[in-house]
Amino acid sequence: MVSSKVFLLAVLSCAAPALAVEKPTLYSEAPCRGISQTIEPNENCTIVSADLKGKVSGATVPEALICNFYKDEKCEDPVIVGLEDPGVCDFDEFEATNKTVAVVCSKSETN
Repeated sequence: MVSSKVFLLAVLSCAAPALAVEKPTLYSEAPCRGISQTIEPNENCTIVSADLKGKVSGATVPEALICNFYKDEKCEDPVIVGLEDPGVCDFDEFEATNKTVAVVCSKSETN
C-alpha cells in the first residue's frame, strides 16, 4: 500500500510542471536577454515594470497566446499588434525597440 502511494506521488510530481501555464516574457536586450518580466495572459493592460519601461527589446510568446505592445499606459497607441509564438527576440525588425510601455496578452482566438 505504501509503495503504491509513493508511486502515485512520484507520477503526480512529474505531471505538475507539465500542467504549468507558460507566460509571455519581455526582455531588455536582444536576443531575449537581460532584465525580464513575465506577463499574465489575462487580457488586461499591463504596465511594464519600471526597470523595463521603454527598454523592451524582445519578447517570447508561448503557443496559444497572443500579445499586443503599446507605447502608452492605457494600451491605446500600439507598437506591435498580434505577436504570437514564438515571439520576436529583436524588436528592431519592427522598428519597435525601446518603445513598449504596456502590454496586453491573451489566449489566441485560433486555439
